[in-house]
Amino acid sequence: MTDPKKRRTEKELLDALHDMEALEETAAMSDEQIAADIAASGGDPRAIGARGAAFANELHKKVLPRELLAGGMPREVLIAQVEQAAKRDARVAAALRGRAPRDLSDEELKALLGG
Repeated sequence: MTDPKKRRTEKELLDALHDMEALEETAAMSDEQIAADIAASGGDPRAIGARGAAFANELHKKVLPRELLAGGMPREVLIAQVEQAAKRDARVAAALRGRAPRDLSDEELKALLGG
């Protein structure tokens, strides 16, 4: 990692800008486009997706409950977590009953996340 106090060279700056552009391009791609890109590069999109999902689930089990129990999760993070959960889980989406996560109390948000 680059020392934040050290000035970047022109090459380091251009490389960083290129990396940011690549991230923005990837973020704008659909899941199907990403899968096609992975496959075109010789990767197995399903296997990579399964490993990523397993990692995210383990991280979710370890980190999220601890944060919820500590009461330290900022409201904006709770809202984002519920929005993501509603996209992945029809039960969470149904529990919202057409309400926006932003309109729920912190306790309601935590309950939807299993906390």
